[in-house]
Amino acid sequence: MVTIPITDFERRVKTTTMSKKPQRKALKPNVPTPPTRPLWIERVPWQILALTLLVLVAYANSLDGALVYDDQLAVKDPLVDSPGFGWSVFNLGQTRPLSFLTFHWSYLAAGSNPASWHWVSMLLHAATAVLLLLIARHHFSSGTAFIAAALYAVHPLQSEAVAYLYQRSTVLATLFALLSFLLFLGDRYALSVVAFALSLLCKEETIALPVFLLSYDVVFRHRRPRVSYYLAMLGVQGLVAGRAFYMMPRVSAHPTVGYSVKGLSAFSFALTEPRVIWSYLRLFVLPVGQNVDHDVALSHGLFSPPSTLPALLCLPALIGLLVWLAWRGNQVAFWALGFFILLAPTSSIVPVQDVMFEHRVYFPLMGLVIAAAGLLGRLPKRLFAPAVGTILIVLLILTIVRNRVWHDEKSLWTDAAEKSPNKPRPLASAGATWLTVDPERALRYFDHAVTLNPQDPNVHDGLGAALLGTGHAVDALRQFDVAIAEGGEKPVYLTNRGMAFEALGRLDQAIDDYRRALQMDPCKEKARAHLIRDLAAQGNKPEALAATQVPAGCQLLPEQVRALEELRDLLR
Repeated sequence: MVTIPITDFERRVKTTTMSKKPQRKALKPNVPTPPTRPLWIERVPWQILALTLLVLVAYANSLDGALVYDDQLAVKDPLVDSPGFGWSVFNLGQTRPLSFLTFHWSYLAAGSNPASWHWVSMLLHAATAVLLLLIARHHFSSGTAFIAAALYAVHPLQSEAVAYLYQRSTVLATLFALLSFLLFLGDRYALSVVAFALSLLCKEETIALPVFLLSYDVVFRHRRPRVSYYLAMLGVQGLVAGRAFYMMPRVSAHPTVGYSVKGLSAFSFALTEPRVIWSYLRLFVLPVGQNVDHDVALSHGLFSPPSTLPALLCLPALIGLLVWLAWRGNQVAFWALGFFILLAPTSSIVPVQDVMFEHRVYFPLMGLVIAAAGLLGRLPKRLFAPAVGTILIVLLILTIVRNRVWHDEKSLWTDAAEKSPNKPRPLASAGATWLTVDPERALRYFDHAVTLNPQDPNVHDGLGAALLGTGHAVDALRQFDVAIAEGGEKPVYLTNRGMAFEALGRLDQAIDDYRRALQMDPCKEKARAHLIRDLAAQGNKPEALAATQVPAGCQLLPEQVRALEELRDLLR
């Protein structure tokens, strides 16, 4: 038996023990490190709250705005101010029925009070920004997605769709279109088709969404598109487009969309729109010079005006570059390309009477803000926060300033007349808003408008009203005669001419015009009030008293009702 020295034994035990320690550590389970909790601002509920607050700050000064431009069409439409749930809006001859259904509900809830209508538009805009946030979070970090939604929420190019109540249809259509996109991302295809159909029932401008989604499938998903889904979307598109083109000439004698638009050929429109698109892009980057009625000269050839050819060449080059970059996997390029796809329905080859309106980019702007957020996300960390903060603050201030222009008819059309001094419509509209306040100023607007468009009967009628307001009854009468000769006998023209006859002491002719105006429109309150006074002045009190009886169905303002009651009391 061999005896091991104690020193060797101790040394071997020590060596064995040391060699086994790493093996025991290796047998321990590899527990993954728990994920870092996101910052509070990166969580969806907080981002939704922040977006809502941004919208409230941006549009708070629009809440006391008056009804402007075509807002009266929404408030006074017979389908809007009628009782009941509102199912009657869903008829073949009614365009944008779902939007008019919400107009009807707003009227039932608060009448024609603009503040409540503004609240609805503002909250719908906030909801649209939230949907864009959820879409952007599928593709970018939560911070970048929030920047995209914040840019969308406060960009002043959106003010026309939000502050202009009649354009609730644009906001609603965009809301359902973005919902359709979000459902598409979640592979909920049937619901996506339903949301798309609802979007088109609000307004047809989102009709290019399926083309954008197909592009998304090709670029991002690299898989065979779901044929049944796109067939269903194509079917919805076809039904809506077919109905629109069928009904347009039947709803109006002068269509505003399609190949029968008066004075606008498809060739001229196609040459003009590239210049318009570049104007939209300029307003996105530098939102200065916004206008409710841009004065865009039509392009009649490649060099008329000279900017036509450069715009026509550079736009396909830009779109081609974006297509190439998107095909190579550049996300920013794809979203920028989306702007052009979604804008195509109103800025391509189908003529639209007004070649440029800012509210038309409300939906397409989705692509630009996501692309811009993607670019901002690539900034160095030391520049990121100051750059984003500065941009959002500047855009917020510009939106607040722009909302002040939309406050009432006077501020809106005065601004438009200053920015489009050679376009008859803003000049005539500005003149109409100043008629009762400053007839001399109104006269200058109308006088200029008549020189620009001497064939427009409405401009002659407005000029006559301004001349009458400044004491030039003889000249006013000439203008009203021209308006009737150019536009036919309409209640408004007859009423105004009657007032000119009245100012000249020719009461028999004035009474004759008022009677004819009331035959055409028994609810014409101004003609009725003047008829009653003139009949009373001639001593014909029985007929004057009979004229105070307003036909059933006429809706008068409270002050008009009081004025008729006072006249009735005086005649008894």
